[in-house]
Amino acid sequence: MELYRLIIDGLDKDALILLADLLKISLTDHTKTLNSLKELLPQDLIPIIHKPLKKCSNERSDIHGVPSELGSFPAFDTFHRDLIEIAKSLEELNKWIENSLSADSKACLEREETMNELFPKFMGPPRPEFKMDELKRAEGKTIKSVEFGEETKCEGVHGSEGMIFHFTDGSSMAILVGSNAEDLTDEFDGMKADAFQTDLMVFWAPSIKKNK
Repeated sequence: MELYRLIIDGLDKDALILLADLLKISLTDHTKTLNSLKELLPQDLIPIIHKPLKKCSNERSDIHGVPSELGSFPAFDTFHRDLIEIAKSLEELNKWIENSLSADSKACLEREETMNELFPKFMGPPRPEFKMDELKRAEGKTIKSVEFGEETKCEGVHGSEGMIFHFTDGSSMAILVGSNAEDLTDEFDGMKADAFQTDLMVFWAPSIKKNK
């Protein structure tokens, strides 16, 4: 039952629909995930990938029934054999998806973990919103070079880092740090803006494509 919940219930309907769209395959009924997976697979992989999963599903259904007769059953040996078949099934499924999408599954996992743990979560537009229009001017451009470092210190201003992107079309874009440090110095006695220090942290989520 636990294996069924992990493997069969774990089949994501939306992922199968997206995969079907990419492979140009029409699904008979997208609500039936196990059948949808079968329709997506090449014929030669159905016995290797789909059959062990279908067997797991059938055995889960049999648990609800009443056996016609009772007797001894090699439960541990049977489960171990079935588990090996399912492990091989998932391994082959992973290989097939990688080849079909020209993707690296390890890179997919690394990308997801990086973006979930290190990338910012947005709760609304920038303030003021026109900054988004300025940033969107960089979309589609090719980066020629990047400058990144500590900015020249100015009296009465917090220390910070800056970043400049130079594009192949001759344009450049700077990303600087803004803060309300100066406002806080007016609000709290003895606080100086140049006592603050800000920086820019850089994180990278890899491409999921296989390296050629």
